[in-house]
Amino acid sequence: MHGIDLNNGKNGSAPVIRLNSGYDLPVVGLGTYALHGSTCTNAVIAAIQSGYRLIDTASFYGNEREVGQGVRRSGVLREEIFVQTKLYPNQYGHAAKAIDEALKKLDIGYIDMMLLHHPASNDVAAYKAIEKAIRDGKVLGVRPSINDV
Repeated sequence: MHGIDLNNGKNGSAPVIRLNSGYDLPVVGLGTYALHGSTCTNAVIAAIQSGYRLIDTASFYGNEREVGQGVRRSGVLREEIFVQTKLYPNQYGHAAKAIDEALKKLDIGYIDMMLLHHPASNDVAAYKAIEKAIRDGKVLGVRPSINDV
């Protein structure tokens, strides 16, 4: 595995790595576990305004609404922000519905990356639901580099 050269970023933004899906994933982002309410929203806004372009949340964190609000209120174009969220194992049996719930809570138009929080029963079915969400445009499968936007 090759190291990531953090010197390749631009002033105010972290370098990115190209994923095999075509995504450019920022290597530094804001994890929102344990952030709630206005603390979460304000942290997301401050992070984005400071140059962060990766925001990580999950249904398990219980803060997708606040994360979405922070993204919308940040003053930065949605297309410039990479938002990832995760399905939790108790959602794997109804993953399509859970993806729609995440979209509704985030209210940012689409999800850049949807992950499975960790392996569990029904994880293959949940993964297939994510693939369908990509085909349906709910979760992006490929997009241009955030540096090209």
